[in-house]
Amino acid sequence: SLSFADGKKPVFLNVDDTHFYQSRGRLGIDIGEREIREMVSKYRGTDVTDLVLCAGGRLGDVPFPGGKMEALADKYEVTREIGRDVSYTNIPFVRAVHAVWRKGLDPFAIWIDEARRAGMRPWLSLRVNDCHGSTEETSPLHPQFYYDHPEYRRVIHRPRLGWFDIGYDFAHAEVRERMLDYLVRLMDRYDVEGLEIDWLREAFCFVPGRERAETLTDFMRQVRAAADRAGAKRGRRLGLMARVPEDPETGLLLGIDAPTWAHEGLVDVLVPAPRWRTADVNVPVGLWRRLVRGTDVRIVPGLEILSEQTEW
Repeated sequence: SLSFADGKKPVFLNVDDTHFYQSRGRLGIDIGEREIREMVSKYRGTDVTDLVLCAGGRLGDVPFPGGKMEALADKYEVTREIGRDVSYTNIPFVRAVHAVWRKGLDPFAIWIDEARRAGMRPWLSLRVNDCHGSTEETSPLHPQFYYDHPEYRRVIHRPRLGWFDIGYDFAHAEVRERMLDYLVRLMDRYDVEGLEIDWLREAFCFVPGRERAETLTDFMRQVRAAADRAGAKRGRRLGLMARVPEDPETGLLLGIDAPTWAHEGLVDVLVPAPRWRTADVNVPVGLWRRLVRGTDVRIVPGLEILSEQTEW
């Protein structure tokens, strides 16, 4: 299991890299290595012990030529989608992320290095079923995979009504394989403490009424096996963390059986947390500890820091 025996209570901070690009891009900052390092170095000397870097959602924030996950940086070059003319060059975060990678900079490698210099353990995180762009037919956050495979969306039996309707249906092997391919590439490329699988972006992963916990548990088994292979190359265990609904019963109804993941040794850390705007922050930590009793899994309850910008 992961060791947190350094005398400090672990405090994980999850950082969304698109916020980094958007906030700097809106100000017209020419992002270089100094600006990239400053995003992490400002936490030096704080209570933060573990820095969790979001590395993608519907698109990969790290370009992997030949991978199954398209890259966010490539959206800058796109001019046509689903038969429509589009342009995303005026959107600050698209422009900024494209410029950074075009310079030959790898922000994640820099952030990971800076985190270690600052005495923090670096992690990478993937939002496995992010639903940004729900109200838009075309979006800088929609991959070509989304356009090409409407049959993989969780709601196709009626018109789209809400945010979660465009999420992927994880009953399809192709959806799971796409996410796993990207996770494996992240593990191979970056030497980090571990990876977080973020099931709160979003927790609705099946056609309504067809939720099947065994499907996601099998996916987590594949992720664990991939993490073990990557860890073996580095001579240590690669940690896996999962962010899950704060109420374990709610999670199970959605097909997220986190206690089973703990007892099968598929995860090292569970982060039960409320989602986004909810005011219900009474995470039942005692219940979670009872559910994982007999395992080495660490329960790290999570909260959201909501800072919202309503326009690109």
